[in-house]
Amino acid sequence: SMGIAFVPYSPLGRGFLTGRFKKFEDFASDDYRRFSPRFQGENFTKNLQLVEKITELAEQKKCTPAQLALAWVLAQGDYI
Repeated sequence: SMGIAFVPYSPLGRGFLTGRFKKFEDFASDDYRRFSPRFQGENFTKNLQLVEKITELAEQKKCTPAQLALAWVLAQGDYI
C-alpha cells in the first residue's frame, strides 16, 4: 500500500440522506444548494427518488438512510 487515503466528500449527499430536504423550498434563500445543479429541477426530483430507494434499504436494515450511507463508506476499507 502507498498509504494514500481518500476522504469521502459529502457522504450524506449535502443533506439528501438526512431526510431534511424534501422540496427545493426547504433551502433558505441564501443556501448555496439553491445554485447547485443537483438540487435544481429534474435533478432534485431524481435525487429524491434515489433517496427513497436508499430509505427502503435502510428500513430493511433497521437504520436511517444516513446511518446506512456512513456504514457503506466505512465498509470500503482502511483508507477511506
